[in-house]
Amino acid sequence: MSMLRLFKHNPWWTDAALIQDAPEILAWVKSGFRRGPLEEISFEPDDAVYSLRGPRQVGKTTLLKLEIKRLLEAGVPAKNVFYYSFDLESGPRDVADIMDEYLEWSEPADEERRFLFLDEISNVFHWQRAIKSLKDTGRLRRCTVVTTGSHSVDLRRAAELLPGRRGTPSDNLDKIMLPMSFAQYVSAVDEDLGSAVRKGLLATHRGRLSAVRDLARGRIAEEVKRAYTMQAKLDRCLDGYMLSGGLPLAVLDFAARKTIAPKTYKTYMDAAESVVKVAGKSKSKTYQIAASIGASSGSPVSWSSLIGGTDIGSHHTAEEYVGMLDDMFVVSFLYRYDSAANRPKFGANKKSTFAIPCSPTRCAQRPSPPTPSSRASEPWTTPGPGAGSQSRSWQTT
Repeated sequence: MSMLRLFKHNPWWTDAALIQDAPEILAWVKSGFRRGPLEEISFEPDDAVYSLRGPRQVGKTTLLKLEIKRLLEAGVPAKNVFYYSFDLESGPRDVADIMDEYLEWSEPADEERRFLFLDEISNVFHWQRAIKSLKDTGRLRRCTVVTTGSHSVDLRRAAELLPGRRGTPSDNLDKIMLPMSFAQYVSAVDEDLGSAVRKGLLATHRGRLSAVRDLARGRIAEEVKRAYTMQAKLDRCLDGYMLSGGLPLAVLDFAARKTIAPKTYKTYMDAAESVVKVAGKSKSKTYQIAASIGASSGSPVSWSSLIGGTDIGSHHTAEEYVGMLDDMFVVSFLYRYDSAANRPKFGANKKSTFAIPCSPTRCAQRPSPPTPSSRASEPWTTPGPGAGSQSRSWQTT
């Protein structure tokens, strides 16, 4: 591995100010957005191996570059901050060679901490073997490692194969970066409106959940009454959010033109299709399942009923494809909640719906903008965003 290639990925080694010229930083500054997932995910300076998962084109690389910018501005020596995008490497030996070359060159003085950002490492099969080897030989002492990937299931499963080697910080090791929530979207496109709404009870997720529960019991919190005076503006924001789904490129398009260019949708569709290809699945069957989910969105279905009208021959195959779309953060599926047993009814019909309003596979099948579905009348549970998350459950009252 030539150090010249490493320097190309890390121009701040020659001049820390060059981080300002990173394309992702320039685009972020131009967007004017200062609220959202980019400002709400951070990494503690511990001997830890973090994973950052999320859909493609959601801003993971931008987040890494902003974190590098923050570290440099905080006075961390430039050579102690390493970034590499794994686009061409083919195996764990390549990963180990790149990291070892950097670690050898940057040997710090006085026990300084180093930060390694390994972008799109899920492109490399068995990448975790390189991390394991370096950890076991003590090469990652006083190093904070952040790994990212768009093949979310591969990144999660690979990280799980590093037992006892990821560190034990107080912070959560597995970060998930999703598109903007509606609250984040409002703050991004109208900072004054966002600030006005996010006060008191509505300032936190717990507070908003409490307000919803109060509504279900027939009580209206004062903060909700105040938000009602802003309903016209919030409605306009909701229209934009349902079209853009909180996806960065789509949000920028809509903010600038009040429409979303076909090339923007295509960017997200191409990104999603690349993950399908890496997963070894059929693009045609993926779109068929997506269309079936769209047609039944919000209604209880079985795996068998999802394959009606498709050329998918087995309900096991349908379950595999829905699981893949869940790993891609495209869809969410919910189990019926068994209140007597205090657990999901795994054998009962499920509800499947799109996790992102303008999800690429949905847009390909449904030309009209999506609309909010009606509130469920029964309790349901969901495994959360992406496979492997802890189940969340709730019960209507």
